[in-house]
Amino acid sequence: MDNHLKAHTRSVHLKLKPFKCEMCEMTFAAKGDRDRHIYTHLAEKRHKCNLCSASFVHYSGLYRHFKLHKKKGAIRCKVCVCAMLFISENQLRAHNIMRHNADSKCVFCDKTFFDYGTLKKHLRIHTREKVYDCKGCNNSFLSYEQLLYHKCLQDK
Repeated sequence: MDNHLKAHTRSVHLKLKPFKCEMCEMTFAAKGDRDRHIYTHLAEKRHKCNLCSASFVHYSGLYRHFKLHKKKGAIRCKVCVCAMLFISENQLRAHNIMRHNADSKCVFCDKTFFDYGTLKKHLRIHTREKVYDCKGCNNSFLSYEQLLYHKCLQDK
C-alpha cells in the first residue's frame, strides 16, 4: 500500500492521527503533513495582515485570512494572540479544541474526543440527528456508514 493510501485510510476511515506536533498538540495522519505544519512554528511569519496582528509563513495563509475580513459576521478568536477569524461558530469551536485544548467532552456522557469532527459525530448518538439522506428514498441516517449499508441493501 502506498503512503498516500495509508494516510487516507488512517485519517478518513480509521480516524487515526498518530503524528503529533510537539509545539501545539495538533495531530496528523501523515508524517509529512506534521513536518510541513511544524515549519509554520519555526519559520519567520513574513506575510502580515494590515488589518490586524495576524501573520503567516505562506502568502496563501494570509490570502485565506484576508478573505475572512471581507466576510460579514466573521468570528474572532479571543484566545489567540493574533485573534484569528472564522466564518462559523463550528470552525471557532474546532479551532479552540485543536489549538487551545478546549474541552472536547461530550455534554451528555462525558466521553472525551481528540478532534471536533469525532465529537460531532458522537453527539448524533445522543441527539438522534440524522444528517445523511438517501437520494433514492426519504430515509435519513445518523452516520455515513449507515447510509452506505442502506444503499447496499437497496442494490441487492
